[in-house]
Amino acid sequence: MPLPKFKSLCEEKQKEIVSRDKGSRIEHRAINAKQAFVTHYKIDGEVIKCGLRCDFLIMNEDAHTAYLIELKNSDLSHAAEQLINTKIVLENELKGYNLHFRAILSKVVTAEARSTSVKKLMRESKGQFKYESRRMTEPI
Repeated sequence: MPLPKFKSLCEEKQKEIVSRDKGSRIEHRAINAKQAFVTHYKIDGEVIKCGLRCDFLIMNEDAHTAYLIELKNSDLSHAAEQLINTKIVLENELKGYNLHFRAILSKVVTAEARSTSVKKLMRESKGQFKYESRRMTEPI
């Protein structure tokens, strides 16, 4: 169910949803080819005002999938911590959704993929955590 107290950033059946911070070239593009009912929220500073949190949330209401998205210059480990914490804070709102965790960074340091927080997210997400450098495009 969409977050009832917040307005979605996209149209109900929008074909492409772009998550990008102002002035940044790092982005996540969600392709809604089936024109499902989707919602898009700015988490950082709007839905969650303080503490560790990710940047965006995209929800495919028809498929019951949710994508927590963190856009970052670097520090994959910190991105993983932000994604984990957002999941905990929004646990009730995300109940019943298949969760996907995404981190898009300007550069990825390979050694960070072995950090404790990244390993924890990989384990908790059952393989639904992916990260890319600069841009990620995927069907939702």
